[in-house]
Amino acid sequence: MNIQQNFDGPKISGDTCLADSATTHTTLKDKKYFSHLTISNANVNTISGSSKLIEGSRSAIILLPKCTKFIIDDVLYSTKSQRNLLSFKDIRLNGYHIGKDTCFFIRFILYTY
Repeated sequence: MNIQQNFDGPKISGDTCLADSATTHTTLKDKKYFSHLTISNANVNTISGSSKLIEGSRSAIILLPKCTKFIIDDVLYSTKSQRNLLSFKDIRLNGYHIGKDTCFFIRFILYTY
């Protein structure tokens, strides 16, 4: 995994970060994204039922491609997560608009500022 560290926060490079309209909170699987992290255990409800997946929470700073910077105050930390999930709520709170487009039968999600 190639990580570029700077004063703004680690850049997601090689990690997958999916925009997820179904999640209530952004969930990250690596401590490197957190500017502050409070370790705690909590259950989360998934389609499979309740599971003890959450290992902490607090604020995080992530950089997406093209220097898109997200500062998120209430992020969940879970090493058991298969992917980093970016909630639509946090995308909007960072001043971005979410839209979708279809080109050659391929659907894209567009982020505009």
